[in-house]
Amino acid sequence: MYIYGKWLGYKKGVDGEPEIVPEEAAIVERIYYGYLAGKTTQMISDELRAENIVIPGKKISFSRAMIISILKNERYSGDCILQKTVTVDCISKTRKKNNGEAPMYLVENCHPAIIKREDFNKVQEEMARRLSRTPLSPQNTLTMSGKYSKYALTDVLICAECGSRYKRCTWAKNGKKRIVWRCVSRLDNGTKFCNNSPTVDEETLKRAVIRALNKFNAEDESTYLMLMKATIGDAIGLNGGSDEIDLLERRIEALNRKMLNMVTESVQSGDDVESHEADFKETADTIEQLQKRISAVRDSISKDKSYKSRLTEIQRIIDERSHHINQYDDSVVRQMIECIKVYHDGKLEVIFGGGYTVEVQMDE
Repeated sequence: MYIYGKWLGYKKGVDGEPEIVPEEAAIVERIYYGYLAGKTTQMISDELRAENIVIPGKKISFSRAMIISILKNERYSGDCILQKTVTVDCISKTRKKNNGEAPMYLVENCHPAIIKREDFNKVQEEMARRLSRTPLSPQNTLTMSGKYSKYALTDVLICAECGSRYKRCTWAKNGKKRIVWRCVSRLDNGTKFCNNSPTVDEETLKRAVIRALNKFNAEDESTYLMLMKATIGDAIGLNGGSDEIDLLERRIEALNRKMLNMVTESVQSGDDVESHEADFKETADTIEQLQKRISAVRDSISKDKSYKSRLTEIQRIIDERSHHINQYDDSVVRQMIECIKVYHDGKLEVIFGGGYTVEVQMDE
């Protein structure tokens, strides 16, 4: 098992078995949950390389290829796939990737996990989703490869007239460059199917998105913060928690009051309590299910040693964003915005998670 000593996050323990290195494991978690939060592998690589992190005894470049390798490595979920490579020359000991020449074996829980298996699976699903993205236009792909874009607006910006996505374009004139967003249908077919879609300046668009976020916060701060906590929590692998328990307990209190009111009404009307037996049973069953859910959430919290640290991380992200409310952030767009519709008159309809909608003008 000494091979694990070369992987980020692990070292050889005193018993010869792999042991987690907390400082390195924190970097692995940062890579995984950053990716789930909407960052691209290149963005993660750039951030880590800019910090000039040095890991004694390990050659860690934090290149994009390495970030991808870490995200795909099942070892971080506590599992190990055996016989990924096969020997093709016994004399020279040459080995190659196993493409079906020999069986491979998955050994689960063979060493301590840094990433929960469900979160590891989420990352694999997200990687597949990004890779499977195909260009919506045969002539003008949304990105160079027609795959997942590093620009969050590519995934959410929609033409309100024809329903096509918007594409990021670079205009050059007299040696000066300008970044704009244009309807893909309008680019491909002129005005045949889309007559009035506007060309949108990128900086103007970003300022409008910032205004929409701030307007949402001003109109309904509690909903805004709830959505932010939920999206950040989901991104860093924290589902359920004290907020859910509070909601469930309030629901139980309401049901208990309902049962008490039924008893009071029965006494006042002279009816037998037994006549409401079906209603009592249905309410009691609902309360029981809610109590079971509370127990499950609390059990999950008690078993998750990183729960408090993740709550702290959520609050840290929220606090950090509160100091940069006038700064555009792709990760915020990916986490909180489902769709942005662009209208011919310069109006943007920004639809947030849960359906909350805000309208802003781009030329404000």
